[in-house]
Amino acid sequence: MKGYKLVRSVMAEHRLGEEDFFKSKRQEHLSARIDAIKRLKAAGLNHCEIALVMRRDRSTVRYWLKPDMRARKIYRVATSRRRSTSPEAPLAVPPFVQQGISP
Repeated sequence: MKGYKLVRSVMAEHRLGEEDFFKSKRQEHLSARIDAIKRLKAAGLNHCEIALVMRRDRSTVRYWLKPDMRARKIYRVATSRRRSTSPEAPLAVPPFVQQGISP
């Protein structure tokens, strides 16, 4: 499958072994996985095929390929946990809310 060759080339570019590429949670390794996901999509693979090659769930692939989905999750987490230190500090309103798209 062409996806495996592409993943191997990304691993070589980022100088990562299989263990680091697939299992590590470090930011550099996550960036390499996101890079691979985007390249696989550009190569014509669908979300399920990418998930199989990347050893991830299809929803994870969709999350990294759709920026509006990440914005919605960030907004939902920020509003549910109230991460601001002072109650009167407003939260930044993401673009999808400004455009009238419901989360």
